[in-house]
Amino acid sequence: MRHHYYSSTPNYSVALHTTSASPRRLRYTALLSHCPVEIKMAKTLTQERIAEILKFDVDQRYKYLVKEVVENREIWILTDEHGCVMLNTEDEDCVPVWPNEEFAQEWATGEWEHCKPEPIGLNKWHSRWTNGLLDDELSIVAFPNTDLEGVVLFPDEFDFDLTNQAKKQKR
Repeated sequence: MRHHYYSSTPNYSVALHTTSASPRRLRYTALLSHCPVEIKMAKTLTQERIAEILKFDVDQRYKYLVKEVVENREIWILTDEHGCVMLNTEDEDCVPVWPNEEFAQEWATGEWEHCKPEPIGLNKWHSRWTNGLLDDELSIVAFPNTDLEGVVLFPDEFDFDLTNQAKKQKR
């Protein structure tokens, strides 16, 4: 399984860390592309809970993302009139995803202040997005924080983790 971690530097360079090699220096830029969305109401988080979750490390945030997505049956992205926000490294184009609206909203600042969080239903994610992202050779940036730290993985790996979490929750 290919999990990479990335973190920011002040000039928007991104260091991509792998468990098998030393970090590589990459650059990313924000891109927009057309991404259909599905509207659904989600539970809201208290400010205390948000602050607690934001202290999680990358792995804890990824586990939280998978659990929340399965429990709430939705994934959050950022969109504007042109589509969804994407991050681009030298190696990969990535769609950032968040477990809750509040965390996606944290990214809607600065150059993205015109963007709004939009949910994608889990069924739609499984039926359209996973294969669509694979076909478009896009990766997922799972629950990036405002320090630009998150897990980068292939859509089918993310889908696999979501499916396994759903099986665990059914037990």
